[in-house]
Amino acid sequence: MTDRRRTVVVPFRTPERGRTPRRSGAEGDRRTWVARFWDLVDRGFDENAEWDLLITRTVQAWCWRDPGSVRAVEECLARLKASVERDWS
Repeated sequence: MTDRRRTVVVPFRTPERGRTPRRSGAEGDRRTWVARFWDLVDRGFDENAEWDLLITRTVQAWCWRDPGSVRAVEECLARLKASVERDWS
């Protein structure tokens, strides 16, 4: 059983609803935090997709063991390397 007093419901944004409006007080602070969280998720989505693609390409290269599969892993790593270097510079 879960403790309902500690449960937090996070409102998901949809294209129809748009951004969560700001409110004052504690509720407004929570909603502002949620909106900022989803902004970070939106920005990281493409980068996470690239990491997911790396996993997929790596498994394919491990299975096929052909030059094209290895090249696909190298290309994906090159894109990720540029992204990581930007983040850490």
